[in-house]
Amino acid sequence: MIGEPWPPERPRVAPGRARMAPICEHCRVQIIDQGVEVEGHWYCGAHCARADGRTGIGDRV
Repeated sequence: MIGEPWPPERPRVAPGRARMAPICEHCRVQIIDQGVEVEGHWYCGAHCARADGRTGIGDRV
């Protein structure tokens, strides 16, 4: 939401690189919009989280 502080646990900077979007740990794309964080891992959506073996995640349509 606009005006809320950036969550400190969400990575802003990749090691050795300039500021950039987090990377999906399954398909390796940059997460530009809303990503899914599961147990400290970032995914572009619930489909990638499930494909990586994470459970209890659902996409909103």
